[in-house]
Amino acid sequence: MQGGSFQADISPAIVAGTPLVRSYGDDYFQLPDQRCHTGIMIHATTLIAPWGPASPSKLTLQDVQPVLDDAPEVFILGTGRRIVFPEQDFVDAFHQAGIGFEFMESRAAARTYNIIAGEGRIISACFFLPGCC
Repeated sequence: MQGGSFQADISPAIVAGTPLVRSYGDDYFQLPDQRCHTGIMIHATTLIAPWGPASPSKLTLQDVQPVLDDAPEVFILGTGRRIVFPEQDFVDAFHQAGIGFEFMESRAAARTYNIIAGEGRIISACFFLPGCC
């Protein structure tokens, strides 16, 4: 193109107040204002900590009821050190609510959460500690 230049704004479109995961270790998640040594839930702009049962195998629909009651576009579940798939009734509830969902180990889940939140999408996530289970 003669005499012109291409420009693009690629800054994140994060919804104001959305907590992002800044870092993590086996026994913590670092958020902007606090370090959490428990499982956490981020739903819209709300952080719930401590969150969850002791392990993904004990996860119930009641543990994620806020997400089902106020459906985001996407839900991510970080299941600790390994990928653990929830029971079929859990999966069915998300399908019926029309919520896109992914289950992955917690480190990947935290990175994926930040990317999707950076796109300005409405996302919720629950994370077991990265060293869990």
